[in-house]
Amino acid sequence: FITEPERLHGFFRAYTDHIVKELGQIGGFDAPRYFTQLGLEMAIDPWLSPAMLGVFVAPYDTRINRQVHACGGKVRHHCHGRVMNYFETFSRMGLDGTEPCEPPPQADVDLKRAKRLVGDRMLLCGNIPSPQFQTMDPAETRQRVRQAIRDAARGGGFVLRPTGGDAGTWETRNLPRVVANCEAMIGAALEFGEYPIRA
Repeated sequence: FITEPERLHGFFRAYTDHIVKELGQIGGFDAPRYFTQLGLEMAIDPWLSPAMLGVFVAPYDTRINRQVHACGGKVRHHCHGRVMNYFETFSRMGLDGTEPCEPPPQADVDLKRAKRLVGDRMLLCGNIPSPQFQTMDPAETRQRVRQAIRDAARGGGFVLRPTGGDAGTWETRNLPRVVANCEAMIGAALEFGEYPIRA
């Protein structure tokens, strides 16, 4: 990125041209098509600075997202990490949604603030810290689900889901607690997630 930027831009241009051409050949969709992209977590801090994201990633992803929209599709991007300060950039790049919106201490997403920033333009998905299912009490999981629904579900544009990552299922001694937290998440979602929201 620093010593041979033109070589990278050449690769990114060719790669993007190929994707845009392929999407163009698909044509318009009779019903909305949903695309999931991966990898933005490798294009944010600490891997790339916000300025480098703007130079090396945003222009190319924006072209791809624009072509998806031209075909009648939608794009949701999977991006772990500290994304709170990137939501506006993601929206300008044409992302229709992002996941997994990890709260502290996994990352830095304040779901209520994210909803205020881009909730009218982007689908927010996640916010339930499944890696902590090894240690959390089911009552805490229930409260986190209720709070996430409170913070982001009104008006739509939110999908409750675990943040992913290692929930400790490989260690059998943790399984009862992990299962109990999964059950608590599902139960709270059913209780508080019905519209009109009364969480």
